[in-house]
Amino acid sequence: MAGPYGSGKSSIIETYLKQLKQHDEIRKKSLRVSMATFIENETDKDGNYKKIPLEQDEIEVGILKQLFYKVDYKDIPQSRYRKLIGVSYQGRKIYQQYCWNIISIMVMIICIYVWKIKFVCYFDKSY
Repeated sequence: MAGPYGSGKSSIIETYLKQLKQHDEIRKKSLRVSMATFIENETDKDGNYKKIPLEQDEIEVGILKQLFYKVDYKDIPQSRYRKLIGVSYQGRKIYQQYCWNIISIMVMIICIYVWKIKFVCYFDKSY
């Protein structure tokens, strides 16, 4: 189904699916794919915005990306396409702890270096 933004495409599909008895079963087996139409800031002779043309391979790649992102990557093991997977809370905590450890070590090294210079200067006035 195609139409401009806000024209009720999703509402029509939802109404149709609600009238079916197998609504939940169809919803589980179906995937929604959306494609945007991009326009330039320039207008033609009639005052209409110029549409940016898309090549067929760009459209195909756009549809495939949406399909891949909606399917679990474990269900398509032969695919070379990998989507970004979020880092778990535990993974973030480990990374955060690692960063804090590095920063702490750097601060300790700087403090020891500065303290050593002050200590040597205190006893050795020629330094």
